[in-house]
Amino acid sequence: MSELDDILSQSRQTGRFVERRRFSLAKDKAVEKLRRYSLPDPNDYVLELVRAGTFAQARAMAFEADDDRLTIAWLGGTPLQSSDLIQLFDFLLLRRRGGQHRQVVHVAMAVNAALQAGHSQVRIVSGDGTRAQTVRVDISASGEAVMGEPEEGLNGTFISVDKKDK
Repeated sequence: MSELDDILSQSRQTGRFVERRRFSLAKDKAVEKLRRYSLPDPNDYVLELVRAGTFAQARAMAFEADDDRLTIAWLGGTPLQSSDLIQLFDFLLLRRRGGQHRQVVHVAMAVNAALQAGHSQVRIVSGDGTRAQTVRVDISASGEAVMGEPEEGLNGTFISVDKKDK
C-alpha cells in the first residue's frame, strides 16, 4: 500500500482523540463578519484545498468521494500547525497576502466556504509522521472546533468535508 493509500485509509477511520480541547475559531466580530463572505461559488472550496496542498509543497495529492464525504489528502509537505488551526478563520484576514501562511490562508478559505455552503463538518488531520506532531481538528457548521492529538501519526494532511445536511 502506498503512503497516499495509508493516508486515505486513516481518513476513513473514525478514530478517537487522545487529548481534547474545545475552542471557538471565530475570535472577534471582524472575523465573524468575514465568515459571512465566501467564495463566489462555495463549491470552489475544493480548488482552495488543491491550492493549499500546492503551497504546502506536497509530493502527491489524492481525492476520495463517497455518499457521505469528500476527502483531499496530500503526502509530505509542510504540515499544518495546531497554533494556526486554533485561529484558522483569522487567516481570512490574510487573503491577499503571500508568504509562509499561504497554505493556511487557502485552508481557511476552503473550510469557510464549505461550511457556508451547508456542509456539516470538516475534519483536518496533519502531521510530520509522528504522533506527537500530528494534529486533528473537527470543525462544526457553527465554527466550533475540537482539537486534539489523534491515535496515530500521519505523514501528510487530509481534509474531509462531510456532505451537506439535507
